[in-house]
Amino acid sequence: MKSPSGKKAPVNPFLELNWMDIEHWAGATILARGKSYQRSGRVRELGITTHNDLVAWVQGSTRYATRVSITQGELASICTCPYGSNCKHGVAVVIEYLHAIKKKKEIPVIPETDERLSLIEQGTTAWPEDFDDWDEEDSDDDEERPALRPENWEDFETLIKGKSKAELRAMLLQVAQNHPQIVRELQSGFSIAPPSVAGLAQKISKEINRVSREPAWSSHWSHASNIPDYSNIASGLQQLFDAGHFDEVVKLGKKLFTDGMEQIEQSNDEGETIEEISRSLQIVFKALLYSSLSDVDKLEQAVEWEVEDNYGLCDGLELIWKIKFDASVWSDLADRLLARLEEFRPTKEEQEFHHHYKRDKLTDQIVSALDHAGRKEEMLQLCIREAPLTASYERLVKVLRKSGKSSEAEEWIIKGIEATRDKLSGIAAALRTQYLEIRTAKKDWLFCAAIKADVFFDEPCIGAYAELKKACDKINLWDNIRPAIIQFLNNGQRPGESAWPLPETGIEGMARNRRASFPDTDLLIEIALLEKDLDEALRLYDEERQDKRALAPWRFNWGSDISEQIADAVQHKYPDRSIVIWKAIAESHINQKNPKEYGIAMGYLKRIMKILKQNGRQLEFTAYIGALRAEHIRKYRLVEMLDSLSGKRIVDG
Repeated sequence: MKSPSGKKAPVNPFLELNWMDIEHWAGATILARGKSYQRSGRVRELGITTHNDLVAWVQGSTRYATRVSITQGELASICTCPYGSNCKHGVAVVIEYLHAIKKKKEIPVIPETDERLSLIEQGTTAWPEDFDDWDEEDSDDDEERPALRPENWEDFETLIKGKSKAELRAMLLQVAQNHPQIVRELQSGFSIAPPSVAGLAQKISKEINRVSREPAWSSHWSHASNIPDYSNIASGLQQLFDAGHFDEVVKLGKKLFTDGMEQIEQSNDEGETIEEISRSLQIVFKALLYSSLSDVDKLEQAVEWEVEDNYGLCDGLELIWKIKFDASVWSDLADRLLARLEEFRPTKEEQEFHHHYKRDKLTDQIVSALDHAGRKEEMLQLCIREAPLTASYERLVKVLRKSGKSSEAEEWIIKGIEATRDKLSGIAAALRTQYLEIRTAKKDWLFCAAIKADVFFDEPCIGAYAELKKACDKINLWDNIRPAIIQFLNNGQRPGESAWPLPETGIEGMARNRRASFPDTDLLIEIALLEKDLDEALRLYDEERQDKRALAPWRFNWGSDISEQIADAVQHKYPDRSIVIWKAIAESHINQKNPKEYGIAMGYLKRIMKILKQNGRQLEFTAYIGALRAEHIRKYRLVEMLDSLSGKRIVDG
């Protein structure tokens, strides 16, 4: 390679790069995108400066000028794309250069007057025409999308001021083409002062009719979607709000809420339609505060929306609940809602659960209103009446505890668990948690330990084991409890009363152990690891592996969570055991022949590399990577990843 003067260009550091260097610089995601760009031939007119910087055009939706340098061992790039630096275009340029070197292609040395260097120096950015470059197929997340910082807007303002009418018209047409919602907003007429309030309200109502009837769906696999656009509705509601027509906004909001709920119930998207409708409803909720409705009417309307909402549309209604209304207002609201509750009857089409759910939501609002009104005894009696009807034992217990009636709360906890343990085990578990809180407040540590023992026997897990140990340590009973726990995990038999030092809680039998078989070896291994008994953990692990291989060798799976826990725990004491496990897991991912799986395998191979390096066995790792490379030589993406681990230069690959 020679410069225009005929002198040999100095040796450049790009030749020493390996794949790990580039991944460290740009990240795995941008590296993958850069590879895709290079493979598809997007790098054009590659050159090198006399300072050994790489320069090229890279074709996206438009053409970018990109420059890459290495200063004191650090890679850096500057690009005229919206991202600006260290982007996929820079990665593509580096890879293209190294591929050219491998193929012994002549790389021209470019002069300092090259157009690309001038564009980069001026900071010229290829936007807004190139917004669609962010939506290319290989850009599946926001990692590379630049944030819209204030300085971006200043640059944009400067850009706009320097444009002629014709240029601005062309830019507007391009932006409108990329963002059709702008066209719809201009065509709707909402952005133009309406001739009358009634006229604008009619337009908004018609727009609600139109948009709410659209099918709402999105596909994760094809990335196609049809999400109804409520931006014109939000714009119109905001105009009415800004003009002080709050009652009109609330009236339209009722229609929007009803029609929107029906659309959401039939939608098949990932929540985008809910977000669209919710944004418009925020304006409605704010208008409710300033409307001419009486305070009690405002609260009743808010409750009506809350009770009907099944999708989180009412998140903005906290504006109402934060207002300090008089106790008399809350009392009037409570009377109105109690009348509604008396008339509350399920239709034949409604299922029992749905009926209980809606009734319970209405009762929650009544309880809150009675509480604010100071009608505490009525609130308690309502909770007692409703608990058996809707299984709302949690609410009743909370009210009793707040009233200082912990003994009555405990009685209802027992009743509630008895009523819900079979079909509504989540409620039963929550009640048991409240039982534990009550006994903790009383410092009844023996009973607390008994409750935690019940929790463990019902759903054995390492977290419940640790909690039980903590409770038993407080009363110096762990040495008596632990043997019975280990025995239970081996044979599934709970300890007999004579050998068990903890009291009966009265709530045994809920959610009986659902594990399919004993011994529960995985949990026994986790306990051994928790207690730092590595030899016992390995003994149990080896026995389990042997049993699984003997029973069903074709189902044997190294990639289990317990295998990883063992490997991580013993890597310092028994490094070779960890290496065997990590190799097996890595190779199981490699054999799935999927580039994403190769990336997962790299994580385990890096662990092997680290531990072998710590033990002075780098050559062993190099040999292992070489064997994997030879076995999977046709998997070019895997080979690239393996080369990065071995430290092999890209130009030598």
